[in-house]
Amino acid sequence: MFWTKNIGPFLEPLQEIHRRGLPFVVQYTINGYPAALERSIPLPERSVKLLISLSNSYGTRAAVWRYDPIIESDLTQFDWHLANFGRLATALRGATDEVVVSFAQIYQKTRRNLDAAARSQGFVWADPNPGK
Repeated sequence: MFWTKNIGPFLEPLQEIHRRGLPFVVQYTINGYPAALERSIPLPERSVKLLISLSNSYGTRAAVWRYDPIIESDLTQFDWHLANFGRLATALRGATDEVVVSFAQIYQKTRRNLDAAARSQGFVWADPNPGK
């Protein structure tokens, strides 16, 4: 099981794993967040192409799409997530038979990092479950 936001560096090693007859599954996170929330990862269009390539090479069971974690902010409001998820789901149709969806769990470190990013990038975020 591999979890990643950038499958590119794993493509060659996966060929070797497959050649040896070893099973694997890649859980590939594609959120398409604005750069203020998520930097240093491939653009969503590139990630979609990589997941489709993975699926074409090894089958839909080897490719799990993760739309995770969902972060609520003034950059990524509910309607934004609905439209973004729909756009990505349409682009990934047929490439995977599974999607994992979850909201961010706001731990102390997560809160600190989101607060710092919000200050430096000029956005506002909200804990999806402020009562807990």
